[in-house]
Amino acid sequence: MLVPGMGSTRETYGALAPLLIAGGAARVVAVDLRGMGESDPSKFASFTTTDTARDIVELARALKLQRVVIVGNSMAAACAVAAAADLGADCRGVVMLGAFAWDHPMPFGMGTLLRVMLSCIGASFWADYYKGLFKLPPPGLPAHVARVRANIAAGRVGVLRDHIFAPKLPCAERMPELTARRTPVLAVYGTRDPDFADLKAEAAEMKRRLPDAEIAYVDGAGHYPHMEAPEVVASAVAAWLGRCAPTAL
Repeated sequence: MLVPGMGSTRETYGALAPLLIAGGAARVVAVDLRGMGESDPSKFASFTTTDTARDIVELARALKLQRVVIVGNSMAAACAVAAAADLGADCRGVVMLGAFAWDHPMPFGMGTLLRVMLSCIGASFWADYYKGLFKLPPPGLPAHVARVRANIAAGRVGVLRDHIFAPKLPCAERMPELTARRTPVLAVYGTRDPDFADLKAEAAEMKRRLPDAEIAYVDGAGHYPHMEAPEVVASAVAAWLGRCAPTAL
């Protein structure tokens, strides 16, 4: 199950999904975050990380999925942790891409600035920021960014704001459950991800929180390695599954 990061849609997995299928995945399900993509924001009262985790679990159970590998990008990495904990034996692994799996302190005044910019030029502001997170721009990136901008402009600025400021602690604090269950975890980082000032420290913190997690790097990529270098990510996922979760696919 492929879950996109905040402010984006399931379209971000368009290149990765067929590679996973070619690599042996019996089924690939790509979803939109509630209120984003083709999801109607008026149908929901809140947009927290735990809401997203609950959505993942409910969809997995509605589709009667077993041996699920949850792939979460950015904020969705935190949601994947909580969903995996709730799915228990039905989850066979978690892949985190450019993971914001716990709360990171914002520089002084950044929260206020973000709120002002989102209120004034929400969709355009996010589109410019989003585009800058790619360091190996994939084919068709300008058109993709334009679709992301249009999606947010269609009544979703508030959803994006809620996703940005949603605490990740309720999900992050469930990491010990994954360790206790020995749920395999793979964290994939782009080496030029601008969201992490110190990537080595970020990876070290991941290992501190999830000692059994494997770390992989995509050279030169930014925050969306699955879009920037989908073949590399697919290969890393396949190799990881072969080592630590051979029954996952």
